[in-house]
Amino acid sequence: MKTRQWVGLLVVLLLGLALVWLAREPEQPGSHSLNREAPSVLTRLLSDTGQTPQQRAGWAQARPDYQLQFPADHLAHNRFSIEWWYLTANLTAVETGEHLGAQFTLFRRGLAVEGEQPSVQNPWQQPQLYMGHMALTDTAAGQHHSAQRLTRQGPGLAGSTAVPLAVWLENWQLQAEQPEQLFPARLSSWDAEEQFGYQLRLTADKPLLLQGEQGYSTKHAAAGVGQPQGASHYYSYTRLTVSGTVRKGEQQIEVRGQAWYDHEWTSSTLVAGQQGWDWFALQLDDGRDLTAFRVRGEQGDHWQLALAGPEGERLAVDGKPRLTVLDHWRSDDGVQYPARWRLQLAQPELDIHIQPRLADQEMKHMVRYWEGAVTVSGSQSGQGYVELTGYDQGN
Repeated sequence: MKTRQWVGLLVVLLLGLALVWLAREPEQPGSHSLNREAPSVLTRLLSDTGQTPQQRAGWAQARPDYQLQFPADHLAHNRFSIEWWYLTANLTAVETGEHLGAQFTLFRRGLAVEGEQPSVQNPWQQPQLYMGHMALTDTAAGQHHSAQRLTRQGPGLAGSTAVPLAVWLENWQLQAEQPEQLFPARLSSWDAEEQFGYQLRLTADKPLLLQGEQGYSTKHAAAGVGQPQGASHYYSYTRLTVSGTVRKGEQQIEVRGQAWYDHEWTSSTLVAGQQGWDWFALQLDDGRDLTAFRVRGEQGDHWQLALAGPEGERLAVDGKPRLTVLDHWRSDDGVQYPARWRLQLAQPELDIHIQPRLADQEMKHMVRYWEGAVTVSGSQSGQGYVELTGYDQGN
């Protein structure tokens, strides 16, 4: 093996050890209990509270006057410190009618500010860390499988390209079929250790939806008002038609279904006093799609809503939603998550119950959170995905 390859592998190893050190929690002598007061790893990764003012000033910040441009904004934004590409899908096995849930996520974390053009010749030294998460919810079997990968961007190991339009981490890849638009696209992934993966084709039933104010998504009330932190650029494809196969061990399962795609980038999602968020991506049977998330904080919750109509048109949503937690689920090591909800909106009128298809859909990796397929009932029926972060304080 060439010297630079050994150096690159050593960098990856040291980076992994550094993140493990970040994840550790200080123990008191003789104590092995969870420290619920310490922020979770995800909270620390998504906030800038540990950075100096000079470090914060170096990263680009989301701006309310920025107009998203495509296809360029489908790609990585290396001047921002945090970014993720997110796909969730509710699938039906063609032969048996059984439900399967799929999650595919690529995270990018900048380790140092990078210009528009890389300043280093050695690809191993590009200051970008990529982490991939993949999950499969087998509802009939009552099983949730998940896998994680971690690497530097390196020479072709991870990243995004304009030609072909794609984002990938090793052999986990989402690639467009056409150069100027993201969908139709093909998702290809396989994890040999956990023995599951997908070969899926995705087509957009609706145009992309700009979240927040024209793609500027605030995470607390003061964002954008003399406070550049706590906001992101964020868009979604809220309804994608899916066909293809899910592989589980040696079993190939032909599937059909619907998916939801998010892409978001920022240099500070959470600010001091915020613990995490509850994110709902719901596809209603009447053709509407609802994004609803609240960022939980010591000074109260910050909500953001977006409702897409049957043709993808943006529909008005007025008033603060009412979210009632009806049940909880506790992991084997004591982390407790909400597990059933009632969500009410005044305008348009909506009163729905949201139920996980499986209680244990926790992603318990270096970054820990709950991400799961759900059903919707009440004044509207439907399906979707829910993400819960920051409940693992001290992990």
